[in-house]
Amino acid sequence: MSWECPHQSGEALLCSRRGQPCRPLETGCVLCGRVTSVGDAVRERVPLPVCRPPERGEKAAAAAPMTADMPPAPPNPAWQLTVCRGAESCAAGLVALAETAAALEDAVRRSAWADHLRRTYPEGHRPHHRLRIAVAACPNACPQPQICDIGLIAGSRPRVRAVACTACGSCLDACREGALALSPGLALDPARCVGCAACARVCAADALVAPQPTFRLLLGGQLGRHPAWAEELPLRLAPHQLGPALERVIALLVRHARPGERVGATVRRLGLAAFTDALCGT
Repeated sequence: MSWECPHQSGEALLCSRRGQPCRPLETGCVLCGRVTSVGDAVRERVPLPVCRPPERGEKAAAAAPMTADMPPAPPNPAWQLTVCRGAESCAAGLVALAETAAALEDAVRRSAWADHLRRTYPEGHRPHHRLRIAVAACPNACPQPQICDIGLIAGSRPRVRAVACTACGSCLDACREGALALSPGLALDPARCVGCAACARVCAADALVAPQPTFRLLLGGQLGRHPAWAEELPLRLAPHQLGPALERVIALLVRHARPGERVGATVRRLGLAAFTDALCGT
């Protein structure tokens, strides 16, 4: 009876133990015979290999490192920037992010982060050492900036013009946070408002006006063995301020980082006040 390779599940093409393409024990498998790399396998949508159970003496060979016929390992970049679709193609987006993403890329390249990793890990850094940056164009935060080393979330808290309100109630229906009230007059609860500006979009009387979006800055989020939420700094950044702010944050991280310490641990050791002072120039 045939059986599926124990390292794989579903349509996965990588060994869950070693993170490498799985080599079946039986020669002539459809995977080995049709593709030469994981990329080829993904493009051709090759089904799971079917192997025979290992016989005595084959278990050690099956567990041995697979290097001879393995494709080269993909490059391990020093940073990873994740940006949502933005206002260009998302109805919830408050701001276009194409220029912002380019500015952030330039800021990271100008920083000392890549050199820091080369000095700290001369034999090569691991994936969790790379700097993970996520940018969201609205408070929905689809790229998950709350669990990244550096997170940016756009928001716009509407200004209230109570005299222009016609009490139509459209803003109440649009606000998912219950941050608005019409009695005795139009009022916004800043503690509940997340800055999505959905109310301003539906207000035909311009009683709610959304200003230019700004970005919240979060630092130190991580998953893994010791997960932690990113912590938010008590400031807001305009789009043109993001690149310089990122350079200052990275400079502080590089200056105080310890070998083997994740970014989140460095942030918590220094405290948010140190980053706020660096950004405010004090």
